[in-house]
Amino acid sequence: MKHEDRDEQLDELIVETIEGASDELVRRFTYHPPVDGAVDKFKRIRGLALVLAAEIERLVPNGREKANATTAVEEAVMWANAGIARPVAAAPRDLSMRRG
Repeated sequence: MKHEDRDEQLDELIVETIEGASDELVRRFTYHPPVDGAVDKFKRIRGLALVLAAEIERLVPNGREKANATTAVEEAVMWANAGIARPVAAAPRDLSMRRG
């Protein structure tokens, strides 16, 4: 099977799945292009997280706790950015799969 054929079959499967999936799953697992102001918000959150991560790196001795603290900052950035990118009030469904 050619690569293009597999891509087309996958696209069809995704569209069928989106049609039957809950709005919450569609919100969580489809692409959301940045809306006005989102990029600036992403940058601000990342910048503030960098300040905190740098302080953790500077102040906390190496070890599991430091690694977990750094990971928690990274996770906080990802969740905050997800909250900006995919607001709770989801837009009407777009069956084009919102590819980016």
